[in-house]
Amino acid sequence: MTTRMIVDREEVEAVADHVQAACRSQWEDPAFVTELIEWIRFSRREADLRRDGLAAPVMGLPNVPRWLGQMVMRFAVKPGREATRTAAQVCSSSGVMIFSVTEDRPEAWVRAGRSFQRVALRATDAGLKHAHSNMPCEVESAREGFRSAFALKGRPVLLIRLGFAAAMPSSRRRALGEVVRFEHQ
Repeated sequence: MTTRMIVDREEVEAVADHVQAACRSQWEDPAFVTELIEWIRFSRREADLRRDGLAAPVMGLPNVPRWLGQMVMRFAVKPGREATRTAAQVCSSSGVMIFSVTEDRPEAWVRAGRSFQRVALRATDAGLKHAHSNMPCEVESAREGFRSAFALKGRPVLLIRLGFAAAMPSSRRRALGEVVRFEHQ
């Protein structure tokens, strides 16, 4: 598992170019849009009932009924505009951090997640905000170009942006006991 912190403005902009291309690709994929819509909680009521997913304000959306949110996501959000907006967010960040795994196996993915957790906690403690911009890690056709452009060892699995920003609303979460069952031996 390796990490790479990028703060050089030209390199951050180069990362943003990869994010923009991969983001456009995702938004042009109907299956991606359908899955994303399923995970967005468009109203506070829906978020309170489901206690999972992404709160609409985190996506820059107002709290609205699900039927209206779905319509906005399917017909008003355009791939090019969303890709440009996402790339601008990367460019406005103080830096980005890439997490890569040298072994593309679940154990390595868990190690990368643990490393991210430590970075996220330290960043929060330092007053920094972080957000995922994983598009070039998630889009298979973009991943190799991203890896090559930044001379990454192994497969990039997480890309986060870091910087100073206003706090976003938290997404609701279920209690651990509701999602994990512990078997006593």
